[in-house]
Amino acid sequence: MASLHSLPIELVQEIANKLDEDEILALRLACKDLDSKTHEAHLESKYRTRRVFFVPAGLDNLLKISRHPSGVNKRVKEIIFFGTSPYYCISDPDPLLPGQIPRSESASIVLSRLDSASQLDFAELQEIDRQDSGEDTSMLALAFTNLPELRSIRFHSHPCYEHPNLTRSEFNLFYPTVLGLNSKPGTHIPTGFTDVANTILRRHWGLKNSWSKFMAAVVTAGLKNITRIQNTHFWNEKGHEIPLNDFLPSQPRRLARLRTLFANLKVLEIVLRTYSRSNVSVMKRVQPWLEAIGAMLEVLDLRLIRISFGGPTIYAMNVFALPMLSFLKMVTLENFNFDLENFKQVLINCKDTLVSLKITKCKFYNNKEGWFVVLQLLKREVRSLKFFQLRGQSEAWYETDMEPPDYVLPDLLSVEGCWACESTVCLVGLDFADAHTVVISKQISKELDTHRHHDDFWDSITNGEWKSEVRVATTRR
Repeated sequence: MASLHSLPIELVQEIANKLDEDEILALRLACKDLDSKTHEAHLESKYRTRRVFFVPAGLDNLLKISRHPSGVNKRVKEIIFFGTSPYYCISDPDPLLPGQIPRSESASIVLSRLDSASQLDFAELQEIDRQDSGEDTSMLALAFTNLPELRSIRFHSHPCYEHPNLTRSEFNLFYPTVLGLNSKPGTHIPTGFTDVANTILRRHWGLKNSWSKFMAAVVTAGLKNITRIQNTHFWNEKGHEIPLNDFLPSQPRRLARLRTLFANLKVLEIVLRTYSRSNVSVMKRVQPWLEAIGAMLEVLDLRLIRISFGGPTIYAMNVFALPMLSFLKMVTLENFNFDLENFKQVLINCKDTLVSLKITKCKFYNNKEGWFVVLQLLKREVRSLKFFQLRGQSEAWYETDMEPPDYVLPDLLSVEGCWACESTVCLVGLDFADAHTVVISKQISKELDTHRHHDDFWDSITNGEWKSEVRVATTRR
């Protein structure tokens, strides 16, 4: 029977890649042979992707790594910023129901140890005020300067009931007096301890203006190698979407600077937040910003959360103009209102590269005509497209002084395959008030060739159900 020592180094490294940082270290400590074979995998596991909480201890630790004389700073390829504090909520505790705390013998030990460390934690929490002085931005910029291989930035903003569990090294960093001898590198924290501790560590302090701080740090550090930016945890109750008013530059000089810094950006996946009262000025500033940082984009996932203060809704106040980006391959858009001519030009601009287009809850002023025109253009011009999905179109746009439309577009329209092929099937989904869904299969190429008017097309592709009284009445409620 083969032993771990007798396996080729490639297999040992493959096994090591499945383990966490402490498990690999335990292997390294076993003998010189395994130390040599797993050395590289251990360093990759520890430094390739760094989790950073936006609190002083977290930023200090990242800065130390960036300045470490061993050269581990060159191993950092990705940083995940967490939008919640890692500290035990001691000044404003969030009471837990008895059933929320895992029943374990170590529960009382965990609570007592956290209580004994509370004074230290409270002092640490006070230092978060440094965020308001801009010191945290300076620290982040200094760290970025010394991370030459950094390529990806991700933001995770979890609510307190879905917070990220702390690892052993993170417990050591934020609660150095709690774990004691059980926290040695190469060992695991007892399961009972982590189950309880990660349940009662409630994250009540969130990132303040994290996106604008990140952008400021990138500009200050002159970071030019970022290829991926992601912030898609938009469901957070604390509202950690990107607030447009906080960071969008309008001066040509600043836009030119961003164009230089993000010349290598390939993937942008973000959620934006805007308010109805400021839509006109803010939305006009999104296009030049996107154009500045996205000249080389291949993947764009852009979603919008609108916060309304009531009052009449006006389509022109909510129109979003997409920039002309020539290299887009995969595009996902959600909750935007588009100008039809602008949208057509965007598709024509990337017609030779676009392979996937997913649209959710996006609208034109005349929805039935707009999407029919887009479908015709996709078939005629965008020959590279292999996947198209249109969702959430059951609610057409109409303003306060307009009569509600007498139609309801499909809830789902999905096409996978070559649009020029007659055999390519389009799946059409129709939801009804009694919670049942009807899925119809149509040949998209044939339907578009046969019907030259949008009313005829939608009537045929839905088998007449787009004007069903039941579906139309449901959307007006």
